[in-house]
Amino acid sequence: MIVLTIVTNINGKTLNFQEAIPKVDFIKVVSCSLYNSWHNLKNRGTVTVPHKNDPADVTSFPPSHYTLEYLEKQMKRVITRDNSNPFETEIYTPFCQLIIRNKLNRSAMFDEDLTALIGVNRVVAERTAKINLSSRLHTSSIMI
Repeated sequence: MIVLTIVTNINGKTLNFQEAIPKVDFIKVVSCSLYNSWHNLKNRGTVTVPHKNDPADVTSFPPSHYTLEYLEKQMKRVITRDNSNPFETEIYTPFCQLIIRNKLNRSAMFDEDLTALIGVNRVVAERTAKINLSSRLHTSSIMI
């Protein structure tokens, strides 16, 4: 089985493949899901990382249209007083659209607005959150 992710930059004019496809004699599309490539964060969102004896670290996400790439960029902006890069992120994986790995020994909490955007309210300490933005929206599927 081959998992292929196709990303279009401007309404299907450019296709990028994560890995090159070797020469094949036959390819069949089994399933295709269509979804909006961006989502709205209407109000400012925040990621809060608490500390036991110090004030929590809070990072704001501005209201905007969010693509997966922009959401990943914003997650990489999050810093805490004890870690300049507390989250590892990966987009367009075979398992989900966005993976967030929390390297801290405490959970990071998302406010209501950010939770509404990404569908999870926290990234548990030293765990991974798998996020699919399109699964929360109306999707269309075709079988060929």
